[in-house]
Amino acid sequence: MIDVNGLILDWESMGTDLFWAIRGGGGASFGQGAIDLIDKWPSIAHKLSKDLLIFMTVSSGYGTPIKAMFQSLFLGKADKCRACTIIITYSREIQILKAYCFEMSWIESVLHFPKYQRGETIEALKNRIQPVPNYHFKSKSDLVHKPLPYKAIDKMWKWCSEVDFPTIIIFHPYGGIMNEILDFETPFPYRKGVIYELLYSMTPHVLKEPTGAIVNIKDLDIGSNDVYGTAYFEAKVWGSMYFKINFERLALIEGAVDPDNFFYHEQSIPPLVSHAK
Repeated sequence: MIDVNGLILDWESMGTDLFWAIRGGGGASFGQGAIDLIDKWPSIAHKLSKDLLIFMTVSSGYGTPIKAMFQSLFLGKADKCRACTIIITYSREIQILKAYCFEMSWIESVLHFPKYQRGETIEALKNRIQPVPNYHFKSKSDLVHKPLPYKAIDKMWKWCSEVDFPTIIIFHPYGGIMNEILDFETPFPYRKGVIYELLYSMTPHVLKEPTGAIVNIKDLDIGSNDVYGTAYFEAKVWGSMYFKINFERLALIEGAVDPDNFFYHEQSIPPLVSHAK
């Protein structure tokens, strides 16, 4: 939560009395809670500088209380990141101090976010050993065009607080240069008009009807090829979830370069051969 001075407090730094008070005493009386931050984040995250990314993770389980964590990536020097110093919440600002920023190369940031140890070299990316041992989960994806209502966020927070299994929900903003790319300019169609990407692991609960899916996060629940191959119109059910209108063009290209479907896998794009002259 955020106190009257704009400081971010977790369950340890707030002390036992304040922690007791907000658990049933009406959190709005003592400070601004995570739910309010989560509600505000979608309205600004996709409108920030094209050089700035602020994403949010809500997690519970693994022996820790539920929490919302905000992380950012700025392409430039820390002292040049003016937009990185504020996240607007009501009439106050949360200060992100330079002391909390770490300057590194872009490839080093690839090590940072998956929680490799500080000082680890990029050689670690080649050994295929996870930085956090035994950290496995099934992830789902969806694309969000309109912010979730406050009641839905509140319900999500309460649900994650009560379940007896680990949950992870990542809110990854779009906007910026992404909002200038039309859906047919590249095979990945979810750019213009998408405010954020939703990645989540809430086994055994998942969205029953996702509006879209990200091909880099394979989801066999939305459909897959069978061992004998799948016709284009059958594969279109799940292919359109990944590629929307671009799926047909991808299948035609596959039909031109791999008509026998040599590169087959569970969700490979089936060849669609055109007989037009």
